[in-house]
Amino acid sequence: MNENSSNKTILEALPEDYTFNLSDFALFLSVMKNKTAYENTLSIILDEPDLKLKEVKVEQVVLNKSGKRAIRLDAWARDEQNRHINTEMQNDAKQDNLRKRSRFYQGLLDTPVLKSGKKTKYKHLPSTTIIFITRDDIFRCDSAMYTFTEQCEE
Repeated sequence: MNENSSNKTILEALPEDYTFNLSDFALFLSVMKNKTAYENTLSIILDEPDLKLKEVKVEQVVLNKSGKRAIRLDAWARDEQNRHINTEMQNDAKQDNLRKRSRFYQGLLDTPVLKSGKKTKYKHLPSTTIIFITRDDIFRCDSAMYTFTEQCEE
């Protein structure tokens, strides 16, 4: 059986009104583990048409060295500028506080990057972007995207 007939068989098995979207976790992982597809997805989300990824991982576990709660990253990438990008599919965003979850993920993502010792400088921490893709507008402000940044008020 060739590839085209295989795809046709799969498509014929799906209901007529079936729609594909990234909230289907199996499809999400299939897209994100393909470097070109992940690049294209991030280029759209981040509005960076020239974005190029150097490394991609899916379902990566980041252990908490203190023995506390670990995290499982849905999709993680490193771009050519060494920025780390974590993309999470969150189908049930109402069950969690995504702001605090994002903060926790940020801390655990930063932890293994720097070695201990006086020669290690915090300036070597890479920039990190955490993206949660949700099905619902979780803040109900009629926006497709919300951006959170670190900021100093004074």
